[in-house]
Amino acid sequence: MKNKLKWIVSLAVFITLALLALTGCVRTHTQYELGNIGIITISDAVENALSSCVVVEVTGYSGTVYYYSMGVAVSNNRIIVPRQTIPTNSLGGVATQYSYKGRFYNKEGIFDLEYERVYNTFTEEKGGDYGFNVLRVKDSTVNLRPVNFATNKDNSKDIVSLGELLFGVQINLPEDGRYSGEDGIYDGAWYGVPSEKIPTYEFIDIKSVSVASKSMQIGGHSMSGLPVGMDKATFTTQGYLNKSDYDTYMRNWNQSHGFNKITDNTGNDNYSLTNCVLFNNKGEFVGINYLRRVDSTENNNNAVIGIGYTCRSSNMKFVLEKLGVIK
Repeated sequence: MKNKLKWIVSLAVFITLALLALTGCVRTHTQYELGNIGIITISDAVENALSSCVVVEVTGYSGTVYYYSMGVAVSNNRIIVPRQTIPTNSLGGVATQYSYKGRFYNKEGIFDLEYERVYNTFTEEKGGDYGFNVLRVKDSTVNLRPVNFATNKDNSKDIVSLGELLFGVQINLPEDGRYSGEDGIYDGAWYGVPSEKIPTYEFIDIKSVSVASKSMQIGGHSMSGLPVGMDKATFTTQGYLNKSDYDTYMRNWNQSHGFNKITDNTGNDNYSLTNCVLFNNKGEFVGINYLRRVDSTENNNNAVIGIGYTCRSSNMKFVLEKLGVIK
């Protein structure tokens, strides 16, 4: 499996670097020197990073999965997930009719997770302003492997550098079980209850991502509804990332996710939510890519422009330490 992952990551890095030359309206001819970009180093770090990743399922009382998300362990019994993982009700509070389950990488079986209100509000003090929520493992016999948080670069107060090559771990739903209707197959819309025997690696997609800017760059577009903390803590990325609000929501699920203003229905149709967890070439956690630019035209509404937005893990770590989730 490790050799397979090395091959996949290496190929993904090569394809991404080639496709980034095509981003925008003007086609350019660029040659890339692949000898020094650390493909092998990154692929060696993937296995270590994946051991801290958890595939999260949001389920109803019937056991039907409504949403898939990527989480990362921050302690032996708690994980953080992108804020949109937690469904909200019409009043903006957390919808209580859903439960949460987790899957370890490269293992069969599912374990129960619990939403803890004491660590979760949509305020800056409890992480809401940085776009994440906390879930706790309910079974005391299940032990997680905490992720390593990235530290500051030499002679810098930042955890990333301009042009740095990262890799992301995001959801990729297996073909077996996707909803298929008379009008075709709906990407990511799961039909029924998935088997616990499906290996977790089938739910995981690994992408290469580069740091495009050390601060948020949104051009001339406004971003209403984005918390101030996320704006200040965000660095811009380039990478071909899945939509989370289209690719992993169950079809016809009408729940909200706390980012109501960042949807196609409120005027911000140039953006779409993602939930890609990013790591550096040491396998250290650098942040969650929570948003990306999209082409919203009728003929190209699934195209990925390649611009994403990632909230730094250093800001998340500060909140988690303040709450006592981690030491």
